[in-house]
Amino acid sequence: MPWVITGLFWILFAITSLVLYSSHRPLNAWTAINSLLSPALVSFTYGFLSPVPWQWTGDGRPQAAILRGALQGLGYHAVLIFLLSVFSYGMVRQGGGPILLEASSMSFWQFAVSQMVLGSCLMTLIGGIITLGETSHLEKLATTRRLQEAQDVLLRGQLAPHALFNALNGLAELVRQDPARAEIAILDLSELLRALLLQSTKTWSTLAEERDITEHFLRMESLRLGARLRLEWDWDDTLNETRVPCLLLQPLVENALKHGISPQAGGGELHLRLQREANHLLLSVANTGRPTPLVLGEGVGITNLEARLRLAYDQRATFHLSREQDWTRAEVRFPETP
Repeated sequence: MPWVITGLFWILFAITSLVLYSSHRPLNAWTAINSLLSPALVSFTYGFLSPVPWQWTGDGRPQAAILRGALQGLGYHAVLIFLLSVFSYGMVRQGGGPILLEASSMSFWQFAVSQMVLGSCLMTLIGGIITLGETSHLEKLATTRRLQEAQDVLLRGQLAPHALFNALNGLAELVRQDPARAEIAILDLSELLRALLLQSTKTWSTLAEERDITEHFLRMESLRLGARLRLEWDWDDTLNETRVPCLLLQPLVENALKHGISPQAGGGELHLRLQREANHLLLSVANTGRPTPLVLGEGVGITNLEARLRLAYDQRATFHLSREQDWTRAEVRFPETP
């Protein structure tokens, strides 16, 4: 934005300067160059150098206190304007300086002092306004980031107990059917819980870590479902180090088992796929069996996942749930770089 504003002022000043020159005498190469160079220097000085003294705080703050910033600005800008005055007066001596100065009878020192008195006050004011605007913008961004981080912590805190409660419900069913296998499942649940607790302290994980958590969960569920669960992985291992929001895959798998495979006497197939497509990655969980309710926002896991995708990627990630013949497919598309 500063470059845009500076560029607009430069164009405006350059056009004004060219008009003034051409109204008094024919343009030559020297005056034409000066008509472009002088406005550029003035615009750059006001747009980019005027905020500098307001940023000298000595204590790490983004903006100095008003009195300190004003005093620093007046001295700093007086020096800048003196240098600009030297340049402008030199242009006059070469026959190509500002037309108003050229038409006046002021000496160099009269011109320089008048410019320093008026210009330093104006530049100090403009620099303070620019710095205040930038500081407010940075503070707003920082506040938004902290709110997003806090919301993400709450969402992840909600998801871990949810996954644990569902796992315990499945174990309760297995205890009645096969106590020996239930004992093995409890050990897998312990590993799953350890992984969930570790993930709850992080915002991002790798796809390799996502697969590891999901495998713990599936080993536990396979003890309960047995041959009713037929699993297939189609996973591009070259993408394992890609960073994604924590607990991206496991809620999709849990949803597929809960709604699609577990209710069926004969169980069903579960296909997990990770691949690169054009300029994004595709994570897909497809299952046979009873169709998953095709209403986004149903259940804690899916609602939580959608919210965390928005926080992590804004509008650059999509979640799509569809029914294709005998298959229900949940797909997440997201950029390879967060």
